[in-house]
Amino acid sequence: MKIEGPRGVKPEEYDEMLELVKLVFRADLGERVPLLYNPENIENLRILKVNGRIVTHIGVSIKEVSILGCRTKVGSIGSVCTHPDYRRRGFATMVLEDIIRKLEREGVTVMSVSGGRGLYQRLGCRYVGKRLIFNINRSDIGKFPPLYPVELVPYEKERHLREIAFIHQGEPIRFWRPLEDFEAILSVVSVSVICRDGRPVGYMQVNIRRDDTGEVRCNVGEFAGSRLALISAVKLLFENYGLTELSLGTLPQDTELTLILEEIGLKPNISNLGNTMRIINLPLLMDHFKPYIRQRVSTKVAEQLKVGREKGKYLFQLGDERFLVEDEASLVKMVLGTPDEEERRIMPRKGKLARVLREIFPFPFVWPGLNNV
Repeated sequence: MKIEGPRGVKPEEYDEMLELVKLVFRADLGERVPLLYNPENIENLRILKVNGRIVTHIGVSIKEVSILGCRTKVGSIGSVCTHPDYRRRGFATMVLEDIIRKLEREGVTVMSVSGGRGLYQRLGCRYVGKRLIFNINRSDIGKFPPLYPVELVPYEKERHLREIAFIHQGEPIRFWRPLEDFEAILSVVSVSVICRDGRPVGYMQVNIRRDDTGEVRCNVGEFAGSRLALISAVKLLFENYGLTELSLGTLPQDTELTLILEEIGLKPNISNLGNTMRIINLPLLMDHFKPYIRQRVSTKVAEQLKVGREKGKYLFQLGDERFLVEDEASLVKMVLGTPDEEERRIMPRKGKLARVLREIFPFPFVWPGLNNV
């Protein structure tokens, strides 16, 4: 058996790779996931060949994120597939391990995977972060205060592309998207633009589904812009689509939207960020978050806090105080947090280092949103 790779796909192998993806997922993801499948990303479409045949493929999208003014790189993993005739031989593990090394070389600090299967768990990926999910029923609509009139209009490239990109720039936690990314993503997803007097003031990704009983439900994906406009648009969604229920998720840092919904009388369910994640480069991540850390514990303490590796474990040190984190799974839970605050049980309990770690962690982090692959 001759094994070639893991490596990036070559242009002449591109169609064969897409055929494997189509076979496994029973869908033409080449058109539906433009952040992966585009000419500029070909080196990040990783494959493994056996006897000249592509048998495993994993796609990677490397993008910058902006988190409360801190910028770092995220590697988003998707389209993980192995031909049915070649499974249970460790090929996907080989490719994903190669990707982890590649991400570290390219300065990526966090890997985000659209799934939670054993393959990802074994390599230290875990469901982490925190997201507040508000489920709004038809009976709740009467509780919504009259704010101001808005209208919902379908996205049109010529009218709305640059407006949506501009609105998104105002979000404090977001992917750093160039205009061409917006253009590609918005060509394959359903987005409604929220307008006030004809002027776009927000947008939302609208996912409508009808269940077996005929009831219509909506999941609002990524949104940005005026929170008052978003709340005002909720009634329109119920009216326009005859909804039974609407699900709206937000980050804990979105205090304005959370306070409005809680004032209405809604209580959120606490979920994770949707993808499993792993820290790829802890020292670089801590360096990128240095402005955030300074605001939490002072510049002096931020400069004194050191991180590194020691005998396969992750070291945090402040002066003479040291704390070791056992493995990748524990590390990502501590750094990015969990819905049940498991990070508190991982951190040390006494001393100055313990107080500092509990002050800076968990880091706020981005929800994949329209960048999910």
